[in-house]
Amino acid sequence: MNRTPLRGVVAGALAYGLGYALTYATASGDIENELAGLNFLLGVFGQDAVPTWTAVGWLAYNAMYVPLTYWNTTRNLLPDASPVHLVPGLLLGLAGAVVARFGTARTPTAGARAGVTVALGFLPLVALGVFAFTVTRGDLTIRPDPALAVLAGALYPLVFGALGGALTGWLRGRAPLVRPTN
Repeated sequence: MNRTPLRGVVAGALAYGLGYALTYATASGDIENELAGLNFLLGVFGQDAVPTWTAVGWLAYNAMYVPLTYWNTTRNLLPDASPVHLVPGLLLGLAGAVVARFGTARTPTAGARAGVTVALGFLPLVALGVFAFTVTRGDLTIRPDPALAVLAGALYPLVFGALGGALTGWLRGRAPLVRPTN
């Protein structure tokens, strides 16, 4: 029985969750401070505050170059040169490597095939996250751009999962499982 797709679902979902958790751990305090003024104004006008966890989600999507949309405009909270942009690719590359490692991949091609299965767990969570991280207050709706989120949710795991898997397959094909003794 081929368990690679199941491993891919689990690894992709873990990459998504870990990316969000790392973003939350490193940025939630700053985000909460940034939201204080906005949330005060929302309260004055009888609107609910924007939760920190939601704004952290915005930042996690910005790490994949998915901008926020509101009032027919788009905006990234992260500068283009931010090291945070490396996190999704690194996590998905690692996820692809793990799937290839625990599968039977012994060539770069087999590793890449195993690695792309992380999209099976990552993409659905990215699509669901667009809805989870949508905030509507009055006539203002702020959310990750849905089309770009789905595009990034597909491309990131396909590219980085494949690279991680291919590297693992290449390394496994080069190294003998048992070293000969003299």
